[in-house]
Amino acid sequence: MIITYKSLVESGASVDQIVKFQELFPDGFEINRENIKKALDANFNVDWWATHFLNESELAEYEKTRKALFAEHEKICDAAFNDYEKICSEAYAKFNEACAEAWREYRKVEKAAWADYQKKCAGAFLEVVEGKRK
Repeated sequence: MIITYKSLVESGASVDQIVKFQELFPDGFEINRENIKKALDANFNVDWWATHFLNESELAEYEKTRKALFAEHEKICDAAFNDYEKICSEAYAKFNEACAEAWREYRKVEKAAWADYQKKCAGAFLEVVEGKRK
């Protein structure tokens, strides 16, 4: 089977896929390992191609394999995501602990600075009031 620019347009391929196709396969695309590798390297959507260019029985066979491969992909990704979440959870716990300590230290300084400010304001207030009463 040879896929052409025209067959991509007729199948409703996206513009970016058509442009890439024209650049890589100006004379058409014969389905073989070398061309499939080129298509994968160019980020063509293989699932889209399968649904548009395989016949019913080929598509059924492809889908059966694709579903098994996707389940394997999900299993691998789920494990990696669980690792990611564990690492991030531990990092966030340390981060939150450090931030809480820093916040406590800030509040001590802020409380003391506020008390000092209030004391100085009271003194200024008294000076103004006493100055006016004299």
